[in-house]
Amino acid sequence: MRPNVLVIVADQLRADHLGHANKDLPISTPHIDAIALDSRRFTRAYVANPTCMPNRATIATGRWPSVHGTRTNGVTLDWQAETFMRSMRRTGYKTSAIGKLHFQTMGWPYEGFQLADIEEHAPEVLNDLPDARVYSGIGEGKDWQQWENSERHREGYFELPTDYYGFDTVDLAVGHGDRPSGHYWH
Repeated sequence: MRPNVLVIVADQLRADHLGHANKDLPISTPHIDAIALDSRRFTRAYVANPTCMPNRATIATGRWPSVHGTRTNGVTLDWQAETFMRSMRRTGYKTSAIGKLHFQTMGWPYEGFQLADIEEHAPEVLNDLPDARVYSGIGEGKDWQQWENSERHREGYFELPTDYYGFDTVDLAVGHGDRPSGHYWH
């Protein structure tokens, strides 16, 4: 019988801040501890990049950010990228994703499809915003929400490709934080 595989990604969570990993701290994580104690744990794994999207893309593809192309937040992972989820599907595993995947831009002031229109009609906007083409690039002291069209998040669901990076089922997180954006709204 082949093993079940569960990958948990938790941003900004130090490995030694889980109950099973550090008996010296008064930390209680009973459910994760129960899973961990009956599982294979990687105790010397390090992030390839300190920001969400490049690191998640590296976990999914097994490649460095310089190879898969997602070098910073705001740069979408190529839809055709080979992922471990696709490899698992080909061998008969059922794959599911629950929560924040963060393989695409979510709520940045300019999505990829908007950049061409901005460059054509208002190029000075991009010129005034450092790194706007690859990052949120709002500039110091400016609130990104002045550019955000939050109504687009209430317009309905957007279509995901039938092969979403190799997942059979995808449930995206909702109700995350006080001022969510992207596919988060509550």
